[in-house]
Amino acid sequence: MSITSTQTATPAAAPDVEQVPAVEFAHIDPTTLTIDVNVRTTANLGKDFVASIREHGVLTPILAVRQVDGTLYVRAGQRRTLAAIQAGVASIPVRIIDATTDADRIVQQVIENDQRLALSESDRIAAFEQLSLMGVSPTQIARRLHTKKDTVTRALAVAKSPAAVAATREHDLTLDQGLVLTEFEDAPALVEALTQVAVTNPGAFDHTAQQLRDERAEQAEIDALTASLTDAGVTVIGFPGWDSPVITRLSRLRDSDGQRLTSEAHATCPGHGAYIANAYDGHRPEYVCMDPKANAHTKDDQYGNPRPVSGGAMTDQEKAERREVVANNKAWKSAEIVRRDWLRNLAARKNAPKDAGTFLAHVLATRADDVSHAAAAGHTLACDLLGLSAPKATGYGYYGRGALSDLIAAATPARAQVIALTLALAGIEHRTGTHTWRNASTDTARYLRTIASWGYNLSEVEQITLDRHDTTHAAVDDQGDVDDQGDEDEDLVYDGAEEQAQNDALADA
Repeated sequence: MSITSTQTATPAAAPDVEQVPAVEFAHIDPTTLTIDVNVRTTANLGKDFVASIREHGVLTPILAVRQVDGTLYVRAGQRRTLAAIQAGVASIPVRIIDATTDADRIVQQVIENDQRLALSESDRIAAFEQLSLMGVSPTQIARRLHTKKDTVTRALAVAKSPAAVAATREHDLTLDQGLVLTEFEDAPALVEALTQVAVTNPGAFDHTAQQLRDERAEQAEIDALTASLTDAGVTVIGFPGWDSPVITRLSRLRDSDGQRLTSEAHATCPGHGAYIANAYDGHRPEYVCMDPKANAHTKDDQYGNPRPVSGGAMTDQEKAERREVVANNKAWKSAEIVRRDWLRNLAARKNAPKDAGTFLAHVLATRADDVSHAAAAGHTLACDLLGLSAPKATGYGYYGRGALSDLIAAATPARAQVIALTLALAGIEHRTGTHTWRNASTDTARYLRTIASWGYNLSEVEQITLDRHDTTHAAVDDQGDVDDQGDEDEDLVYDGAEEQAQNDALADA
């Protein structure tokens, strides 16, 4: 046993306290120590932990017990000792006590592992910031602390946002949650709302954040279009609403000579105006006449023939149905972004979930057409999820399949299963859309439930999808599932036109 330095301290006796054994501190060659029986059954040494010990040594002394024959048994600190041996460290600090009972050993080992408090995210962020202010670069911080540079970069971004720092510290938020809050630094109400979700319903945090991003982007687009119309001298109105039988789109109107009206021809009409329409591919100005009857316009009937202008309000039930469609379509598009981000993380794993084989068998039996459809398109979504920069598919998708073949050839068997799983998931995911929440097949419901069982947090609209499926498909047999899939594909083809038609109906109500 090699002892490089020794210091002995005798603790003062305290009343009504059991006498503490004598303590000796020393620097000792870790290879000479014996690992005692430990309540922790696996050491689980990570490469970053070993690298840290190699660079910085053991910072906190281990606890060792001297046996009668002088042998030192490691009672607390087996991971530090084993890592030091693996890292080739010459000596480590050791606190040595005399032998005690096995009961004492178990109590001390449990206390040593349980009675500790990990560094909070806010403390870690503050530490990174202090190092940065001292001139230490993110790369150097990552190297010295054996963490990812991306983690350091994200932490420093959070540190620049007082609102994110305060919320992270007060509510013990994760680094990722704090980083999201920095996006809404200019909107305290949104920061507060997101913080509340993080605290009360963390599973909904990503979905809520994406919905807020979409709403902000939508509003920015609306503001830009409104400004452009206003600059052009067009009166911009709000959405006409379902109770306005008067305001009518120009595309449905004709002038007094029976000619169809255009925005240019109608520009001098006292009733000329526009509202911002929510089309399936974004927003666009929808030009209207605010009083077509007073301005001697006629309106086409359902066959495209002119008829006198008239109208009527939608029923309350029709209004409610339209509101549900518009709201859930938006929610689905937001959820799709979060869901596909989650799928990218799954696709990056080295090992597939334990029951992935069962899911793959279901896909081959019931959704093989989805995979073949994706293959014909070059597996573009799967390539995206797997981080492949394959060119967009042409012809029979040669480029996408070639990139995947190269990836599979270099993969371990476990990684190859993850790639196969990604191909199956991407095939199903590619054929989902805003139609899905209205008419989910049994296989699509199985898809959502499966990824939820693997850790994906379902959004509200995805849960609505499952609830609607369970209500309407409780007694459907396997043949019914096939029929549902046909309906789902038909909805996918006409989804864009349907959404535009819904907006048209709202405007003409």
